[in-house]
Amino acid sequence: MKFSRAVKAIIDERSQGSCEICGTSAPDGQYHHRRPRGMGGTKRSETGSPVNALYLCQECHAWIESLRAHALRNGWLVSQSEDPALTPVNYRGVISTLTNEGRVIPVMPEPSS
Repeated sequence: MKFSRAVKAIIDERSQGSCEICGTSAPDGQYHHRRPRGMGGTKRSETGSPVNALYLCQECHAWIESLRAHALRNGWLVSQSEDPALTPVNYRGVISTLTNEGRVIPVMPEPSS
């Protein structure tokens, strides 16, 4: 499932035309599915949603695809068994959750006891 124009508009607003990993301007950026479309992922409603998407520069997109274990640890990729809405992402250096409305919400660290 590709991202609809409406979803791309939300992603574009959220990213402001910059890579959502490194923060550099990305006029030729690409829309990336955090939870890949393969293996049945296309049948799930959230596959084409903003929480499952990142706008990336070409370098970061290639890097994610070649270093998948690191990308999984950072939430740039999400396993098929996980919900992207509940999976934090390293968003420009800040561990955050994404919303379908286009918000980026930093995850607060738990206080130490």
